[in-house]
Amino acid sequence: MLVYHIFVVFSMFFCLNQAMGFINKFKAKFKRQVYADNASCTKPDKSVLKVIREAENLFANPGSLHRPGVLARQKIEYSRSIVAGFIGAHSDEVIFTTSGTESDSLAILGVIEEATIFGIEIPHIIICEIEHSAILDLVKKLEQKNKIKVSYLKVDENGLINPKELFGLINTETVLISVHLVNNEIGTLEPVKEIAKIVRQYKKLKNQTTYPLVHTDAAQATAYISININQLGVDLLSFNGQKMYGPKGVGVLFVKRNTPIKIAFRGTEALPQIAGLAQACKITKLHQQKDFDNLTNLREYFIEKLETEFKNICSVHLYAKNVLVSPHILNVTFKNIASETLILYLDARGIYVTGKSACKSGEPGESHVLEALKRAKMNEYKEGSVRFSFGRETKKSDVDYIIKSLKEIFKILNIN
Repeated sequence: MLVYHIFVVFSMFFCLNQAMGFINKFKAKFKRQVYADNASCTKPDKSVLKVIREAENLFANPGSLHRPGVLARQKIEYSRSIVAGFIGAHSDEVIFTTSGTESDSLAILGVIEEATIFGIEIPHIIICEIEHSAILDLVKKLEQKNKIKVSYLKVDENGLINPKELFGLINTETVLISVHLVNNEIGTLEPVKEIAKIVRQYKKLKNQTTYPLVHTDAAQATAYISININQLGVDLLSFNGQKMYGPKGVGVLFVKRNTPIKIAFRGTEALPQIAGLAQACKITKLHQQKDFDNLTNLREYFIEKLETEFKNICSVHLYAKNVLVSPHILNVTFKNIASETLILYLDARGIYVTGKSACKSGEPGESHVLEALKRAKMNEYKEGSVRFSFGRETKKSDVDYIIKSLKEIFKILNIN
């Protein structure tokens, strides 16, 4: 029996070694690399990494009264002022967290807790049906536990909500409306400003001063779309560092002054990450318009290539093509090929993409976002889709390489 087990282990090791050798040999043919998964995580700017390294010298607890602690606190407050200025907020309206997910959770749970204290036994929340899983999963769990009641705003085939539907959903128990600014899978820019305006009109009509509040997850917007809190009109806004060429492990929750919310004790702040985020805000402010214009041109070029080059190869469906979008995201379905298959073949050629939100990439089944779009249009495309998300370093030649690689893959797989 022992000999048998040794043989099995040796055979598995041999097969794995052979497989890895084949993969490495296959990859060696394609030395070029194109990172097209910036909607999951961006490469930190070099200046951000430098600031993080420098901030690591301020290792003292920023809550301490001694000089090293005071210096650490001063750096955090300086960073807070930079981040606040980035979105047009006051410094005391910025709360640092460890991620965008935590920021979303703080907003939702904090509003619910305060609402129950206010006397609303089971608060009512309205969200978009294609929200990021950070919000969607949390809200569904709370709903299952009868902690809240939830209404879901439907979307059309482009992932766009109709803000006027709010009039039929808001009631006296509604405490929060949460709609993301940019969808993380298809890039649709939602009418959050109009939502905030409708809520103000409702409050005036019903003579309400407190509820409902408006929250938006702006994680996919901050790198390429200028945000001004006063113009947007929201009460709460969340984002993180890793989507805007900043560090992982840090997020932001904007809370408008006098907003009724219960914020739990936050613990010791991560100074290096916070300083890195502030630097990312500085750099983003400088590059934002240029990046937006470049990515808009790249997206249009990519769409043109897909529609012309694959006309006689396979059927292609582009999501959110005719609505306002953040230009770094383009979601594409290629008929008759599974997304997992295409992702692996592209990976072998040094092209890195994903099939759906990275937070859900390990789960079976299709993206809840694309399912909603297909329900809206009764779409014939049943295959998985691929999300291409470009960034600051993406070039036109990268798009050409992607197109060339896709054509080669389809030829190998005999896709038509």
